[in-house]
Amino acid sequence: MDNLSNLVNRERYTMSTLETEETATIAAYNAIAERYADEAEPLHADGFIHHFRAGMPPDPLMLDVGCGFGRSIPIFGDMGIRRFVGIDPAEKLVAIGKRYWPAADFRIIGVYDLSSHFPQEHFDAFWACTTLMHIPRHRMREALDAIRNVIKRGALGFISVPAGEQTFQRWVGNHANEVEPRLTVNQWTLETFRPILAAARLSIIDNLSWQEDGEMLYISVEAR
Repeated sequence: MDNLSNLVNRERYTMSTLETEETATIAAYNAIAERYADEAEPLHADGFIHHFRAGMPPDPLMLDVGCGFGRSIPIFGDMGIRRFVGIDPAEKLVAIGKRYWPAADFRIIGVYDLSSHFPQEHFDAFWACTTLMHIPRHRMREALDAIRNVIKRGALGFISVPAGEQTFQRWVGNHANEVEPRLTVNQWTLETFRPILAAARLSIIDNLSWQEDGEMLYISVEAR
């Protein structure tokens, strides 16, 4: 733990009560953190960030929900975003991110705990790339409410989740090893996701489905 403490800018963050599948998912990422970071492919966002480029205020502050090891940072650079805070409950991934990007502000915080660490309407935008898929279906509203509470009215957000209607468990990355813990993935359709977004005061401004190694649902939203 001493080495982790040296690598991560962190306080004694207290996680909200997590369910078994959430704890197992965090454990899965921690168990294979180094290999996952080494083998993860770069993200490509040219096709779905046009709203961000045009709709953000000058020098916006971005919240990166489920930042992991900082996989989205190159995309932030492409968008001209210099200020961001990354949060993730998987401390080993955050430690790697701090090593990769020493100047970045990464914090070990779960999405449910955002209001305990940031004031209301603090961020100009949020980014949740392939991370909300790990939130249990019955807690999605809770997670989105937590995000909405710390972003400004009119803030833009990006969400990507697997498209479909299934809930399943899989190993991290492409590795199938019965010794390693597995993570839980929830697929979503636009029809099932839209009312939860609306209840959390997030309006859809763009959406599309894209097929590449499994179909994903990409959604741009604006805070009301």
